[in-house]
Amino acid sequence: MASEKIPHLKLEQYLLNELPPREMEEISRKIKTDKVLNKKIDELKKSNHEILKKYDPINMASQIQNKLNLQKAQLENNNKKSIFSSKLYLYGGLAFSSVLVLFLLLPMGARQDLNNSEHYNKIELTRLKGESEKLFVYIQRNNKIDLLSNEAIVYEGDKLQLAYKSEFDYGLILSIDGRGAITLHLPHEKNASLKINKNEKTGLPYSYTLDDAPVFEKFFFLTSEKEFYVTDIMKIVNKFANDTAIVFNSNLPLDENIKQTTFIVSKGVKK
Repeated sequence: MASEKIPHLKLEQYLLNELPPREMEEISRKIKTDKVLNKKIDELKKSNHEILKKYDPINMASQIQNKLNLQKAQLENNNKKSIFSSKLYLYGGLAFSSVLVLFLLLPMGARQDLNNSEHYNKIELTRLKGESEKLFVYIQRNNKIDLLSNEAIVYEGDKLQLAYKSEFDYGLILSIDGRGAITLHLPHEKNASLKINKNEKTGLPYSYTLDDAPVFEKFFFLTSEKEFYVTDIMKIVNKFANDTAIVFNSNLPLDENIKQTTFIVSKGVKK
């Protein structure tokens, strides 16, 4: 697979871990030996960071939804006109590559809705992943504690309280913010046991105050019936957190025996 024959779209999908495992491995091997491809990947990462910085995907998804609603009647009368081409028309001021990256940076749920004419009014940016495993995020405001929904807007200085419920024996909770900073919430110490309370809702005994990191904070609740270790997880997380676009859209590249439940809060800006 020569570097010049790998389509731009495929490289973007590679950066977002959206290719089949075999293709991911093949491109990874090429990157190690192909200097041209390695440079191209670095340039794409830099470009994606710039686009993400300039065009926040959360706000962009909202704008796309509004634009699509305005054009719904027109699109329904012209079945040959694709949703993707309408986005290109609506954002003609952006370079094609920028529109493509913004489309890729939208979480999968939003992309599916944007391509389904029956879901104009139901764009979900990120869904809470995990069924039996549950991660609860509460906020303390005005002497009240409220349960947040996924993608809720929060602000610098807000205090969050985390709770979990799991059918497994071992668990870990961490978060990565819009700067790529990592916080370990459970266990509180890296050398502590990952043994957790099983089949009962358990709140963490301490709150978490949000700093001024932009755009988002994403929480990962990792659980398994088999014991795993903080040091092994953090080696992967430290590398993963280098690209916040991938953090926003993807799960951690972990063994399938470790189940992942994610929850995102969107960072608003106080006026």
